[in-house]
Amino acid sequence: MQVMLFAIVSGVLVAGVCIGGLLLTKRFTKLKGEGHHPVAEALLAVVGTLFSVLLGFLVVGTMNNYEDARTKVNQEAQCLADVFRFAKGLQTAPRKDLRNTCRDYCKVVSEEEWPELEKKQDSPHAWQLYYQLWDECLSVAPIDQRESNIHQALLNSMQGLGENRRSRIAILRRSLAPVLWFVMISGCAIIIVFTYFFVIDSLVLHSVMTGMVAVSLYLIIFLLILYDNPFSGGLKLEPIPFEVNRKLFEIPDGPVIYLERWKTTSGK
Repeated sequence: MQVMLFAIVSGVLVAGVCIGGLLLTKRFTKLKGEGHHPVAEALLAVVGTLFSVLLGFLVVGTMNNYEDARTKVNQEAQCLADVFRFAKGLQTAPRKDLRNTCRDYCKVVSEEEWPELEKKQDSPHAWQLYYQLWDECLSVAPIDQRESNIHQALLNSMQGLGENRRSRIAILRRSLAPVLWFVMISGCAIIIVFTYFFVIDSLVLHSVMTGMVAVSLYLIIFLLILYDNPFSGGLKLEPIPFEVNRKLFEIPDGPVIYLERWKTTSGK
C-alpha cells in the first residue's frame, strides 16, 4: 500500500514538473502552425521505438533477476531443511550438533543477515555458521551402510545450500550500471521535451497529454527501481522460507522412531 501511495504521489509530482516545462516552453517560444509536425512525429517515432525496446529489455532483465533471487532464497532454505531432516538419522552426538547449528544458521540469516542485505552486505556470523555446518557434516563417521547413505545425502544438501547461498550473495552485486540509468533518464527527458514542440489549440489538452506521457515513463523507471533491488525497497524479499524452517526446527532431536524399534527387536 505504501509503495502504491508513493508511486501515485511521486507520479503526480513528475507530471507537474513536466507540465511546468511545457508552460515555460509555450511562454518563451512562439511555435505557430503545424508545418513542423510531420518531421517531429517521424523523429519521435524513431526515438520512442528505440527507447521502448531498451526499456523492455531492462524491465525483463530486472524482473528475471528478482525472480532468480526469490528462487535462490527458497532453495537455500529447502537445502537447510534437508540437512536438518537427514541429521535425524545420525548417531546422538553428531545429530544434536548438526541440528543445533541448522537452528542457529536459520536464526542468524533471518534476524542478522537479512537487514544487512538491504545495505548490500552479508553477515560474517552467517558465514561462520555455514562453515561450521560443513565441518560437522564432513566429520560424520558412518558406522553402517544406512549412515553412509545419509552422509551422502547430507553432503549433497550442503552442496546445494552453499551454491544457493553464494548465488544469493552474488545477486547483491547485480544492479543496473549508472550509465544505463543515465541513458534511461536522458531518453525519458528527450521524449517529454519532444511533446513540447507540437502545436495544439487547447493548452489544457496538451498539458494532460504531456502529463500522461511523463507518468507512463516514470512508472517504468519506478518499476525498474523496485525490481533492481530484490532485498530492499517496496518489493523486497522477506526471509519467509527461513521463518518457516524455524518453526519446523522446533521438533525434538530424538532418533528416528523406526530405527529405535528395529534396534529393540533385533537385540542391538
